[in-house]
Amino acid sequence: MQALSPVEAIEFSPEDTCMAVNESRLNKVESRIHDVAERLARIEGGQSVSEKPQSHGILIAVLSIVGTFVGAALIAYLGWIGVQVVNQGRDIAQIKVLLVPQQIQSAAENPSDPKNIKTAVNTFTTSRQQKREIDQAVVIKAGQKFVAASKDSPDAWKAALASIDYKSFLDSVSYVQQATIVQSNVFATQYDFGPGLPNATTTPLIYYGYGVYPDVPEVHALNAPNLNQGLINGPSYLELSDGHLNLDNLYLKRIIIKNSHVTYYGGPVHLENVVFINCTFEMIRDPGTQEFAKALLSPQSEITFQNA
Repeated sequence: MQALSPVEAIEFSPEDTCMAVNESRLNKVESRIHDVAERLARIEGGQSVSEKPQSHGILIAVLSIVGTFVGAALIAYLGWIGVQVVNQGRDIAQIKVLLVPQQIQSAAENPSDPKNIKTAVNTFTTSRQQKREIDQAVVIKAGQKFVAASKDSPDAWKAALASIDYKSFLDSVSYVQQATIVQSNVFATQYDFGPGLPNATTTPLIYYGYGVYPDVPEVHALNAPNLNQGLINGPSYLELSDGHLNLDNLYLKRIIIKNSHVTYYGGPVHLENVVFINCTFEMIRDPGTQEFAKALLSPQSEITFQNA
């Protein structure tokens, strides 16, 4: 067994005991303390204090592995939380969609109430913009109530027009034209939409199928003759899209009006088998337009309406 060397006493000079300690004296003290530590280390195992224990590296490695696992687990948990939030958001959105018909029905129960009018306008407008389908029967019934209320409550007319716009959107989903598109040069027909639109020779029109008089389209002013009078045949339907059409003083028959803005101010008009697909409507509130609104809020897509 190795003999233990006696620990040497640490001697301090008088100048070391002075209360005024300077940097040089502190360095001497630190050096002597280090010497003592070295001797104690040799006594306990012969290891120098300047050597770094190997266990520190192992501990760091273990902590690094643990940190990696904890980090991965945290990331996975946060990802799961994110998925749950997204799913909850989808569930809430689906619940809101399911509640839309009930919101419309509730608003129509008191169609003169300003809050109900605002709710109906916002619901119809948002549903149209988002292409959200609502049961047609709910839309028609609510729209008719707002039309009736508009006789005494002018603001209810806003909700009535919103319901008509939405019904026209629904017709774009349900209406299917059975006839096929044919070339316009097959027919010698002419159409005049009046001063609101250029003549049919410069207006992009779509012709559907083959018809025999009188089951052919007509477009002209009420006080003007039919430009196709005497022709035996023509297209079955005529489509006008992406336009701005005023209905006052027009005679329209077997016409499809699509993606257009339609205005009507209550003047004389004759509509026969006319379809409004995804159109918006601008109408003043008067007895003539209110009757037209009722015609638009009918289950069938093709409407027939006359106001002398």
